[in-house]
Amino acid sequence: LIRRFAGAHLTDEEIEAMDPIGSSPVFIHKEDLRKVAPIWHDVTLKIKRDPEAEKAWGWVLEMYGYTIAAKIAGLQHDLRPKLQAQPPWDKSIGEFYILHFTYGNDYDNNGVFTPGKYGAWRFDKRSYMSSIPPKKLPPPPEKCDNELVKRLIEMINEASANLPNWESPLSWPTNQGRKVLGERRSPALALAAASHWTTRSEEAPHWTAAASSARHGQSAAAAAAASGGT
Repeated sequence: LIRRFAGAHLTDEEIEAMDPIGSSPVFIHKEDLRKVAPIWHDVTLKIKRDPEAEKAWGWVLEMYGYTIAAKIAGLQHDLRPKLQAQPPWDKSIGEFYILHFTYGNDYDNNGVFTPGKYGAWRFDKRSYMSSIPPKKLPPPPEKCDNELVKRLIEMINEASANLPNWESPLSWPTNQGRKVLGERRSPALALAAASHWTTRSEEAPHWTAAASSARHGQSAAAAAAASGGT
């Protein structure tokens, strides 16, 4: 499948050497993003329209699209497996910079992790795809030994307690005596904000990303954990 989209000429060794990143996450130079974005777009659409590839790669097909596009564009990445922690599989913050919550967190009443089985206590963001998480989520069972899961719930509760529009996200606080309802930034403004925060690695070397910052002509680390989602 990789050869179908990245090139039939690729050897097994070249495919094995592709950066296992999936854009999740990537801190990237704007010049590199301009180079890879149109290829990423086109490759992802080709994957989506290919029944075999769509079945094999499913909801992460655009991640495969990015990896293939980076190969075609000649971009290489500094791979940092310790960029983001992923509870419940990781238990402590350690050297991680980001807490990535994508997996369900399930524990029985004794604090025992029950992967693949709904626990007596659980937190899964997919439970709130059509609703807002309530304020004051209950903490994990007392005997739960996962500090990251505990911290995740603490941070969500901190946010819900302090954001004035938590339960009605399109209703913003009073601004100069008037209520602003449904106010959203335009796509152009959102893109400008995103561009503003695209930081060059030489300006912030400690943020050079783990699945991350593309650099011209620089070899990637030999080994890194493949990303599981965003």
